[in-house]
Parts: sequence; structure tokens; C-alpha cells
Amino acid sequence: MRDNTYTFHDIVWTILPWILQTLVWIPTRIILRFFFHIYVDGVEHVKDLHGPVIFAVNHTSFWDPILVTGALPFFSRRFPMMYVAREKAYYHRYGKFFPMFLFKAWGVHPAQGGIRDYATSFITHERLLKKGRSLCMFPEGKVFRATEKIQPLKGGIGYLACVTKSIVVPVVIYGMAEFRVQDFFKQSCSVQVLFGNPIPYDISMCPQHGIDVSHCVDAYKAYAEIIRTHMEMIVSSVENESSPERHNLVY
Repeated sequence: MRDNTYTFHDIVWTILPWILQTLVWIPTRIILRFFFHIYVDGVEHVKDLHGPVIFAVNHTSFWDPILVTGALPFFSRRFPMMYVAREKAYYHRYGKFFPMFLFKAWGVHPAQGGIRDYATSFITHERLLKKGRSLCMFPEGKVFRATEKIQPLKGGIGYLACVTKSIVVPVVIYGMAEFRVQDFFKQSCSVQVLFGNPIPYDISMCPQHGIDVSHCVDAYKAYAEIIRTHMEMIVSSVENESSPERHNLVY
């Protein structure tokens, strides 16, 4: 059930990310236009989605969150995009206040790690989704810089999809593996942002009330594996395609 109650805290930390992401959208497009050869495909799948949506994205570079947001249309109904971050990345070595405020203002919320409890780890993200928000998640768990292959996904995305009845949109960023800073300035990076067909909420994949917790974990991991299969299909379609120009050139 969607939670339609909003506190002052909810309003502030929703409006602020929306303002920042909207303001940065045009500069982001300019940067991507001049420093990347970028193609976007499948964004029409996102256009008419309603309710909570989880964007399941592979993670090969620090550019990934920017690429996902920049690939969406201006004033997309999926804004503001909220993000899942690892707690260690959120509380950066330069101090807690500055990165915590900056990241949260952008829509980033940390998952609590090391506690082996999905409900506690993703308590904030669950609440955001139940309010109908969009959540960008990198379910591989960390950055894999040297490969385009989709790594096994963590069960947390299965948990969130089940308890919030969210649609999951598989997204593959292809071409950023082994990206180097000099590639940016040489304008030699060709990247594709590919949105797959939305995966609707599937009650049959979710554990029922009263079953053993260990089986719940298995069910969430099985759900994550289905999502991974969809992401792998996108990668396979790219690798088997003889002409990348068939994708929609955005810039």
C-alpha cells in the first residue's frame, strides 16, 4: 500500500534533490554531449510508469549515477531520483557533515551494512518506495571496473521489490569498463545507456508471511537472479549487434 503521509522532513529532502537534479540536467547533457559519444535506448519504457520504480543498474564507474539521470528526459516524472549508497561511501574520509549533506541533498541514502537484516539495512529506501519514489540501485554491491559482465546481484533488491511491490527497470551502462580520466578529455569514450523492459511486481516470487526467515532470503536472492537475467539479456543484445548506430543517438 502506498504511504501518502508526508512530514516536513520528507518534503525538504524530496524538493531539494528535485531542484538539484533539474538544475544539473542541462549542464550534464552539455558535458555528455562534448566529452562522450553517448547512445540511449529504451527510455520510452520508463515514460508511462506509475508508482514506485527501482532502477537496477550495473556499476562500472563513478559516472554511472550521472549517466542514468542524464539519460532520462527533462522534467521526467521519475525525478527526483533517489539513490542507494554503501555506508562507507556515504560517510567519506573528509568528514561526515559535508558529504552527508551533499549526498542527501542529491537524493542519496545509505544502506546499513554488516547487519544481515534487509529490513533494517533498507529501512529508509523502503519508506521512499512506499511513497511512490524512484530508486536507483547498483545491486552488484560495488564497482566492477574491468568487465561489462553482470555480476551476481545482492538479495536486497529482491527484498525491496517484494515489500514495496515495485516495478524494476533493468538498466545497463555499456562502454564504461576500464574508463580512464584521459578518455574523458580525449572524447574517446563511447557509452550506451540501455533501459530494458520493466519487470512488474510478481507476488509468486515473494515469500509469504509466516515462513522461515532463511527461505525469505532465498526468495529475495531468486528474485534478484531474475533481474540479473534481464540485465544479461541487454548485454547480450549489445554484444551481438553488429552496428551500434542502430541505437537512438541522443546528442
